[in-house]
Amino acid sequence: MAYILADGISYSRGERTIFSHVNFSIEPSEMVLIKGPSGSWKTTLLKVLWGLIDENEGNLKRSFSSKDRIEVCGFHFVDGPFLEYLTVEENLLILEIFAGISISRENLSILTERFEIAWLLSRKISSLSSWQRERVSLIRSFLHNPQIVFLDEPGSNLDGNMWKKVKTFLLEELKKWTSLILSTHASYWDDFAKDTIELPLYES
Repeated sequence: MAYILADGISYSRGERTIFSHVNFSIEPSEMVLIKGPSGSWKTTLLKVLWGLIDENEGNLKRSFSSKDRIEVCGFHFVDGPFLEYLTVEENLLILEIFAGISISRENLSILTERFEIAWLLSRKISSLSSWQRERVSLIRSFLHNPQIVFLDEPGSNLDGNMWKKVKTFLLEELKKWTSLILSTHASYWDDFAKDTIELPLYES
């Protein structure tokens, strides 16, 4: 069963076309890429697919309801969003704190060690660098074992060694039946993707 089935979906703001006629489906253990030049609204398409924004035209079916979305899905932005007054650990546990979704402390320990931020858990998120914040966001999007994860430009703030770790981790997650939708410029993922959505840059 497809987690998401998009049939000709389009999105506009006023008279401005943001994207149009997007078609794809994604099932367990599949990866779909969203590509396009800067300014082609890749992040907006991710939000439409997740259900944060409604499409204007077409048919978009999801296997999860808006009520279940937080538990079924993970979402990674390059820089959060975070609650700046909380610690790194509290931000990682935010789904448990505010939505009652259980987070495995063993999984938390494994991932924070793997991505080298365990020593930052007691620090305020506001004190972290951009590359540290991105790692927190990536870890948080997988901590509750979601079925599908939306990733906005993963690795864009990471150095070569950490980027290699992230790529290895994401491919491992695919083998665990997790599905991934990535907005990206990286050609590395092309051989692993079931489908690629190319977004043109529409003029205003």
